[in-house]
Amino acid sequence: MNLKLTIAYDGSCFSGWQSQSHKKTVQDIIESAFADIAGHRIIVHGASRTDAGVHALAQVAHVTLGEVSPKMSSPERWQSALNASLPPQVRILRAQRVSKTFHARFCAQSKIYRYLLWHDHTLPPLLYQRAWHIHGPLNFSLMKEMASIISGIHDFRGFTARSGAAQKNTIRDLYSVKVAQRGKEISLIFHGNGFLYHMVRMLAGAIVHVAREKTDPKDFLLRLHGAQAPIAPHTAPAAGLYLVRIFYKKINGLGVEM
Repeated sequence: MNLKLTIAYDGSCFSGWQSQSHKKTVQDIIESAFADIAGHRIIVHGASRTDAGVHALAQVAHVTLGEVSPKMSSPERWQSALNASLPPQVRILRAQRVSKTFHARFCAQSKIYRYLLWHDHTLPPLLYQRAWHIHGPLNFSLMKEMASIISGIHDFRGFTARSGAAQKNTIRDLYSVKVAQRGKEISLIFHGNGFLYHMVRMLAGAIVHVAREKTDPKDFLLRLHGAQAPIAPHTAPAAGLYLVRIFYKKINGLGVEM
């Protein structure tokens, strides 16, 4: 029995998604819940390796359970049992039976990330560790212009941090980059076929620094087009980043699209 899990979590409580030796990651917490129920380790494969402090509204993962008892043959039963074992900062929003060929990471077609800014002198307490607090001048029109420029297919090697071995392919297709404002809340919404390590946070940081007139737009364009810009892009804080949605191709039978 294979399950696809849709998961939400408050990333401020964890050291990211991927399992680490100290066991304080989202993957570790969910695997611990599975072990409590099944009596042995079940590996949870996530679609996105979110960093420490990054939140998820709909992370996707899959597990291979093998043979299960009749009372645990329902995905809804697993969802209920897992949520009973998990801390309140992590919730399984949905559990679905999928085919053996489904892989949360490798079957993903595209992802949406949202970066949240709060533009005001005062940050509301409920947005602490959930938004990047910005105050002072901010050129909203320039933010929209920069967002429009990075949409499409580009080599984003200038907007990624090193994480182990260097990536061989740094070309990504951003289907859309939108800037939305609602009162003091500003959202940068990125939809693309894939994202490099720290790519969204570095793009968000660079856009905000241009809009605050701390970075020349020419330097932004130099880095985007592969030249060595004089100043490295600012990486936006993890707290403002949300994994919003992951899209999958429709498959007949038990492979389902989110």
